Amino acid sequence: MPWEYQKSAVEVIQQLKSQKIHIVALEHTDCSSLYYETQFTFPLCLVIGNEVEGISDAIVTMADQAVQIPMYGIKQSLNVAVAYGIAVYEILRQYLQQHKPNK
Repeated sequence: MPWEYQKSAVEVIQQLKSQKIHIVALEHTDCSSLYYETQFTFPLCLVIGNEVEGISDAIVTMADQAVQIPMYGIKQSLNVAVAYGIAVYEILRQYLQQHKPNK
């Protein structure tokens, strides 16, 4: 699978937005919605931060929407791979529902 490294996430987000790609931050914010109650717009880029620092304020501000996974108890973060899996499962479900093949 091809991949590339970019030094500036802000520049990458700017490029994606110029291509009309919807930016979704997986981050708890004052205006984030629950991932399973969110209607996603495609195409999209899901931005996920690490367990300690999360997503930078600059990226959260640039995002078209922020979604969160509800957390109960004292711990307020998940492993990045786990959080990705939870969010992408719902995103893929909606994508497949919206893009059903014609029979």
